[in-house]
Amino acid sequence: MARRRRRFRGLEATIKNLKNATSGTLDPSVIPAGSVLKNYLDVKTGAKTVSYTRQPDSRPGSFVNRQIHAFGLLPADDPIILKVSNRAITGLSSVLTITALKLNLDDVSTAGSTLEGFAPALAVFFKDAAQNDTKEESKITGRKYNPREGNSYTLPFGLKATGTGAGDLTFSGVAAGIVAALGAGEKVSFQPEKFPV
Repeated sequence: MARRRRRFRGLEATIKNLKNATSGTLDPSVIPAGSVLKNYLDVKTGAKTVSYTRQPDSRPGSFVNRQIHAFGLLPADDPIILKVSNRAITGLSSVLTITALKLNLDDVSTAGSTLEGFAPALAVFFKDAAQNDTKEESKITGRKYNPREGNSYTLPFGLKATGTGAGDLTFSGVAAGIVAALGAGEKVSFQPEKFPV
């Protein structure tokens, strides 16, 4: 959501500046029909609905069990069992340069257990594909843009139970190791883990 807010920051600023200084309200009639601003405002206010069709090869498909050691627990604590999409596991073994070892993502052992409400730290990888010169039209603003071709894979990661330093035991340390191991045309973003309250 934060990414979308940054993406439309200029349009949001324009809307704010068009509001009546006294009442704080916006008169939509001052915005030209068919303009980028009007298209965006229609989506924002719900006057226009936007939907996207997900390509079949981008769907997660079935899920498999894997386990990680959470950053919020001690290395000696039992690992937590999670569901990981089969598509992401396949990407890990055949598309991405990164390995399960670098993510500290293991096959399930007898020591593993589930934790209701736990959300693991996530690494969201993007692997570039051959770029297409055909411009597409934004469903939100109507602007033409060059789509970014490629595939993304979301994988959990955790601390290294047998590790000793910050590079093995902390979120930032393991994340830095993942970034250092990226291959050509690969990018990654991270999401922190969350424990049930």
